[in-house]
Amino acid sequence: MASSTNFGYNIGDVLKKYLDDPIFVLNKDYEFEYATEILHLKNIGLASLGGKITDILHPNDSQSGVEFLQNVSKFEHAVVTLRVRYGDNFRFYEFKGQLFKNQAQETKYLITARDVTLIKKNEEDWNKKEEELKKLTENMQEIRFWKLLLTKDEKTSFQKSVAFEKKYRQIIDNIKEPYFEVDLNGNFTYVNKSFTQMYGYSYDEIVSKNYSQLMNK
Repeated sequence: MASSTNFGYNIGDVLKKYLDDPIFVLNKDYEFEYATEILHLKNIGLASLGGKITDILHPNDSQSGVEFLQNVSKFEHAVVTLRVRYGDNFRFYEFKGQLFKNQAQETKYLITARDVTLIKKNEEDWNKKEEELKKLTENMQEIRFWKLLLTKDEKTSFQKSVAFEKKYRQIIDNIKEPYFEVDLNGNFTYVNKSFTQMYGYSYDEIVSKNYSQLMNK
């Protein structure tokens, strides 16, 4: 298929200039044959085309990179997230691979990549905050005492009931430690009295805010 059209543009030139996500073409030896100019080769540790894709990966991700390409060969497409060398650091990229054949019927790998570093960082921050919150609630004396009063069967049935939620809120709302809950977007969905007193907002004012708005003050 020709890269130019009767509409007055060359699709290859358009992709190079306007596409934010880099595109690679690899040969059967996993060597670069093509890379969009948006991802400067020097930033990923390559002086020119010809190096292998594993050369730009974090050492601990090299084997995962090979397995990714093997899966592309086996299933004709695959997706993986790997760390890519970028200057003196590494960034997370989501790679999508697919096979195609050139005019000589040689098998090539078409690889598109998307920088997901910020997404990974937010995901790690969220998991860390969730784990810290879990530890906080598990260590609260009131919660531990309440759990000791329940048998195993009572815990199972009680946790499924509306009464569980009501009793849990009563305990949380009257403890001295600040306690809060947020949704996946970081928006407050619940805070206890100690939390409102610490920040000087009413309950209604806080639950309409995002976690970052309070933490940055």
